[in-house]
Amino acid sequence: MPANKKHLIRSPWQRLAKLIAGFVGGYCITQLLFMLILKFAAPTETLITLQYAGFAVWVTLFLVVYLVENGYKILALYALLCAVLYSLINLI
Repeated sequence: MPANKKHLIRSPWQRLAKLIAGFVGGYCITQLLFMLILKFAAPTETLITLQYAGFAVWVTLFLVVYLVENGYKILALYALLCAVLYSLINLI
């Protein structure tokens, strides 16, 4: 049974924006979030746990992208979130 055409993304640019946001943006957010956590926790005890949890967070952020209608908005949101996390890491 084929998918309903009204639910499919018509623009290849929207698909590309969602793919970039999910893959690259999700990875950057995951790494920056865990760098921020490591600033407050002891790195030797938490590093192994964060490596395994990182994959779950990255996959979740990758899937959340496809719940949003507009790929450009989620790409901008992920970029803004990366900038905020990066500035928090450098301020602390």
